[in-house]
Amino acid sequence: MNQGILIAEQNGTRGARVNTIEIFRSEKNTIWNDGKTFLIVFDKKNNQVADYDFSTGLKILEKDNENIVFIYEDDLISGKWKFYGSKVKVIEEKVFETRVESEGFQDGNIKKRKQQDEEPWNNNRVRGKYVSRKEREKRIRICRSCSFFNQNEGFCEINGMLSIETTKHETSHCPESKWGDIKKTSEALVSQKEVENEINKDQEKFNEDLERYLKEI
Repeated sequence: MNQGILIAEQNGTRGARVNTIEIFRSEKNTIWNDGKTFLIVFDKKNNQVADYDFSTGLKILEKDNENIVFIYEDDLISGKWKFYGSKVKVIEEKVFETRVESEGFQDGNIKKRKQQDEEPWNNNRVRGKYVSRKEREKRIRICRSCSFFNQNEGFCEINGMLSIETTKHETSHCPESKWGDIKKTSEALVSQKEVENEINKDQEKFNEDLERYLKEI
């Protein structure tokens, strides 16, 4: 991957000149699935030691006819890294996702990442309720030490869910009950179902009223 200097990024500016690491290049106006797009850093034993998404380090720059995913060099800790991205396309109202990958190595002695935002996902994502950075780090450390955790791709081998993502959500829990609140998760799902049922009832009533009205005119 290329290393270079950028003057500004798409969603802000950090100083006049900053060193960056290019992660992936794609076509202009690429839409990324934030929950399935992330970068993982590994130690010498190929165990995960850190991960980054668009709320915690990954950035996007539209340049010429390309979409460039990058990260600031001083934000990325040292070690081998691997990027997994999910590109989204909508064709005739159908959603298609394409998985892409890239990898590289960060030299240097940066062992500790810089994290100033205590609520990165609540502050940067449009939908959902997320735990704090501190709580999420606690959860993901438990996952990384679990024998059911797929170190290479970051998912749980029990339920097949992407642990790198699910550990961020307030209403999620470990299938082995090592973190999260199962009761809270269940209550949230029930509440969501009740809302969906009410919406469906309102829609049915609207359709009935509309049909009655059309018959009367």
